[in-house]
Amino acid sequence: MSSDHNPVILTFYLRYTLPDCSGNTQILWKKLVNSLAHDFNCSILNINTPDALDKLTENFENFILNSVQKNTTKQKINKPNSNEKIGQLSNQRNLARKMYQSTRNPVYKTNMNRLNKQIKKLNYYIEQNSLNNKLINISTFDNSLWKFVKPFQKKHKNIPALCGLHKIALTDNDKANCLANSLETQFTLNELHHQETEMLVKNSVEGLRNTISTRCTNKDLPLPSEIIGHIKKLKNNKAPGADNISNKIIKNFPPNITIILTFIIQRILLIGHFPTRWKTAVVIPILKPGKDPTLPASYRPISLLSSLSKIAEQVILTRFNDHLNENNLLCPEQFGFRPNLSTTHQLVRVTEYIVRSPKIPQIISGNFFFHAMDHRTEPGCLSGSPA
Repeated sequence: MSSDHNPVILTFYLRYTLPDCSGNTQILWKKLVNSLAHDFNCSILNINTPDALDKLTENFENFILNSVQKNTTKQKINKPNSNEKIGQLSNQRNLARKMYQSTRNPVYKTNMNRLNKQIKKLNYYIEQNSLNNKLINISTFDNSLWKFVKPFQKKHKNIPALCGLHKIALTDNDKANCLANSLETQFTLNELHHQETEMLVKNSVEGLRNTISTRCTNKDLPLPSEIIGHIKKLKNNKAPGADNISNKIIKNFPPNITIILTFIIQRILLIGHFPTRWKTAVVIPILKPGKDPTLPASYRPISLLSSLSKIAEQVILTRFNDHLNENNLLCPEQFGFRPNLSTTHQLVRVTEYIVRSPKIPQIISGNFFFHAMDHRTEPGCLSGSPA
């Protein structure tokens, strides 16, 4: 454009439609359990390769999501302004507007404004009464208080335009790519290549593999009872991952779906392949306190993994810890990521080691004596007294 003014790009979303938010959705749990118990048609035969395991996992998740979608209904919201008097006033106001548009008589416009003010006052009065009744009925003995306070605790904020490397990210896609590049830069491993150390670690691992059998046997495979135990530990208030299968849906699995999930986890242990879908996480950026919201590095990521993958991870972790404990592979000083142990116990152990050592108390007492002698002339210190 040959012009002295800066060019402007206009984007028209001509096919954009607003989402239907007429009501909340509700899952019909009895129908969902019945559908999951009788409509599963996925084949579980010949699952011996990673590709077959990935395909079975995908079909399993799609079947659950389709069943949830079929057994979900919308709840109609009773609006507080659904009143007969408001309906009558609205009809009169619309009639006055129509007459004013056709005749341009100021009397109809005055009448329309008067009716509009009456409708607003009546709406405000109804909303206030509805709020007062809701506050009166709130009780600490049920979930009514939590349901009323929960919406006020949400601190959702839209991410502003981000300053990227080459341009300013305005759209959601550009912001996601900008944040992804920033996270990739932040979490890149440092170059710590040391050939001698790597060979030492490699020889140790190969020697461990040759001496101890690390292959999963049939006696180590999980049973449905173990999977049910892990499912019961799931919390309902946790957000789902990319598969959009919530913990409450998992807790309502019928026995046949639990058996299929157990079979998938057994195949993971036997084949040695974790499903690719369960490795994918939804990353949500959260602004750090006091940081510039326009910089991608000011956001910390939170990864939402699939709840089904968390169950499989718990099964693998249990067997991994049992293997380490049975073969005595961890050193006694390893306190991190172990049950019933923490840094506090490690500090107590070091303190006891210092106290029980025959040389350490002499060194401590000698240093204390010389330190006291160096400060013996300070005010408030008695001459010749180490105190």
